[in-house]
Amino acid sequence: MEQSESSIDFRDFMPRKDENICIVLGNEIEWVNKKIIEMADYLIELPMFWKKQSLNVATAAGILMYKFL
Repeated sequence: MEQSESSIDFRDFMPRKDENICIVLGNEIEWVNKKIIEMADYLIELPMFWKKQSLNVATAAGILMYKFL
């Protein structure tokens, strides 16, 4: 999960039933390694609508797992 110009709002992303997914989360300081981003088929993000720029990585993971699992 990474915020970028090409990332998709997580609410709009739905993997196909036959598609395996791997969720990669970066922390608030170092983000996700660029090599991993380049290998990704999709970049998804949790949009931020308030003063905070990011969520705690555990909170973000919980939101994504609730949606996708």
